[in-house]
Amino acid sequence: MSATKDRKHIDELHFDHRLWTNELKFYRDELKIFNHRLEDLAKANSVVEVTSRIEQFQNQIIRQNEVIDELLHKINGHEHQ
Repeated sequence: MSATKDRKHIDELHFDHRLWTNELKFYRDELKIFNHRLEDLAKANSVVEVTSRIEQFQNQIIRQNEVIDELLHKINGHEHQ
């Protein structure tokens, strides 16, 4: 396999970056919807078991948002490179 087969044209890379960025932004919007739903559930439930599970899901959403931010930062850096 030659090195030229692994190379992509700059337009292809730009397209990939835009596609990944748009997909990550879509997932971030989905996480916002899930978080709002969890907030509604938290308001409706005061049972300790339920609130602890809600908190676990909220922590997962926070972490997923952090990962999305990290990926967007890497994509942006690669785009400028």
